[in-house]
Amino acid sequence: MKVYQIRIKLYLLKDIMAQDVQIMLTRFIDKSLFAKENLGKLHNTNTYKNYCYDLLSPLEKDKIYKKGKIYTLTIRTIDEDMAEFFYEVCPN
Repeated sequence: MKVYQIRIKLYLLKDIMAQDVQIMLTRFIDKSLFAKENLGKLHNTNTYKNYCYDLLSPLEKDKIYKKGKIYTLTIRTIDEDMAEFFYEVCPN
């Protein structure tokens, strides 16, 4: 089984508490999925999505991701088409 790993650099426009970052990342990824029709449909079905993601790194000592800094989001998938999608669409 191949696992594709995509690392996306994110520049934050505002401070985000560590406990809130997963909600923000989920919204970011969900919004990206709707950029492609078949992935938007996948999002709305109750099935395994074939991807997972980490929280942003590095984690700040005070657990607040800082406005104006660049962090890395890592997404993993076993679906080559989805990997290409994340590589091409999410950074934009």
